[in-house]
Amino acid sequence: MVVAILTGHAPVRGHLYAMGLFDGDQTCRFCRKETETVQHIICCCQALARQRYNIFGNPLVETKDISTASVRDLCLFILFSPEGRFASKHDVLEMELVQWSKINIISVSKNFL
Repeated sequence: MVVAILTGHAPVRGHLYAMGLFDGDQTCRFCRKETETVQHIICCCQALARQRYNIFGNPLVETKDISTASVRDLCLFILFSPEGRFASKHDVLEMELVQWSKINIISVSKNFL
């Protein structure tokens, strides 16, 4: 799911519509004001401002900051989105496992240097 977010290919209404996989309303399911895109949800959706502040420390996030956000923060943001979150708990657990694996690989590598 993190890769999907970073590449803009997450299962959000705007992207699914563009791919021909969704023929409904593209309006954001959270704020109901703008087209639902990864950038909108993570960076500027008014309905998610408090969540962004709690996780990223700012109610608005710049697009360039998405690629430098930690995997943990992105996972938290995805998991704790209000109703209709765009990732399942399985996706988030998988992301946490990947992050944990990377940390352990780095630790093992340092021990062998």
